[in-house]
Amino acid sequence: MRKASILATLILLLTGASYSQNYIGMSKDFIIDQLYSSPDYGKIAMDYLDDYKIIKYESIDSKTKKVFFLDRDNNCSKFIVIHNDYNQLKKVKKDLNTKYDRKAKYTWIERGIVDCTWNLDKKQKFFALVVTQSNNQPLSMNLR
Repeated sequence: MRKASILATLILLLTGASYSQNYIGMSKDFIIDQLYSSPDYGKIAMDYLDDYKIIKYESIDSKTKKVFFLDRDNNCSKFIVIHNDYNQLKKVKKDLNTKYDRKAKYTWIERGIVDCTWNLDKKQKFFALVVTQSNNQPLSMNLR
């Protein structure tokens, strides 16, 4: 019993402390379970945008929004994390620099079974991480 609680705590610390969790290839059900178990759990909604089924998430404090684009098999093919709090920018960049290879000033590559590109897009009132498989073009920030 003690080993199970230590393992659960370790998993929560490793996944919860990260500002750059990768959801590429994850199933719709896995993503929703992760969002429900998030300490800042907020609103989750399903929607459609062009040919994509999307999951929209907003944290309880409205400082973080996530948009997950699902393919025909209901797996995440790309996602965007929008931060409305510029105070998080240094922490996010530090996390990206620690975990991934920096390719350019605002671009990181995650090496693995599927290589992913993390693009930081800074706007006047928010910043966003746009995450795609490395062989795909980054998704535009022009969302409804």
